[in-house]
Amino acid sequence: PEVTGGAPAAPAVAAKIDATMANIRSGKSIDLMDMMLTMQHFCGPRSRNDCAGYIAEMPQVAASVKSGPGTWDRKPLPKETALEIDRLLSEMANRPEAGTVRAELRSIAGELVE
Repeated sequence: PEVTGGAPAAPAVAAKIDATMANIRSGKSIDLMDMMLTMQHFCGPRSRNDCAGYIAEMPQVAASVKSGPGTWDRKPLPKETALEIDRLLSEMANRPEAGTVRAELRSIAGELVE
């Protein structure tokens, strides 16, 4: 997989993205950092990956985030990370294919303030 910018993702990053997506698809919990990595991979500013396909999976992504701990270490999300997630959510919400998943995008945004 590619992360952003079109350069191939490092093998460890690609494996993390694949594992996170497998967890999402099987209904397992993920944290906000793992979600951010997948958001950047599929829908980041320079990504050439399948953002529309990722947006279609937002109900499962939101459920996995909601059942997760927020962050695995249970520490507050750093402000710059929260702002990056918020930016990605906003950009995704403005895409035409996001019309049916805006409630899920809002529920994820709500996780940033809890």
